[in-house]
Amino acid sequence: MKSRLTRYFASAAIIFFLSIQSVAAQVVPVSLDQRVANSPIIAIAKLVEQESYWDDKRANIYTRNVLEIKAYLKGASPDNIIVAISPGGVVGNHAEYVCPSETYQPNTDYLVFLKDNESKTDDKSYRTAHPGIRQCLSYAGMQSVLPYQEGVYKDLLAELPMTEEQLLNRMKTSYRLEAKHPDGKKVYGKNIYSRIITAVIISGQYY
Repeated sequence: MKSRLTRYFASAAIIFFLSIQSVAAQVVPVSLDQRVANSPIIAIAKLVEQESYWDDKRANIYTRNVLEIKAYLKGASPDNIIVAISPGGVVGNHAEYVCPSETYQPNTDYLVFLKDNESKTDDKSYRTAHPGIRQCLSYAGMQSVLPYQEGVYKDLLAELPMTEEQLLNRMKTSYRLEAKHPDGKKVYGKNIYSRIITAVIISGQYY
């Protein structure tokens, strides 16, 4: 019985690995140049609320990712909230899984590349309650959502990881895009490595 279970889980793991490999092979890298040029909205934001819903025809499920804006790089607005719509989700006992697709996790900053305000697949009930908040689709699926992890923004297919300071410098020097808070104030990127070095020097633990 034990060997049978072992074979079952081993087979399941192989199938899962092969499916992941297949998905990766289907994703065509979109350069940063393309994403910057073709995304009306580029921002650094954090997930604060998430809920899935049916579309108007009750044919597909989407997820409403409510993002709190830390900085706009393009498509600036006084609004500090924006909604990123992603395909798939769970509503009651119905689930729809789309792969590859963008994913958002709580307490994580993201660099997002978004299209203009969406009116076909938006959450109509949320639109009624919050008519002034933009609801947007991503420009390039999973490549439109770069998570800030371990001190860097990770772009798995097209770019090397960048600290926030490096990212904002790249945006400014290459694309003339300056990061600004919704209130218009300039935003300076955090650099976790600089903070670590400074802390070590202050504590006297350097060699």
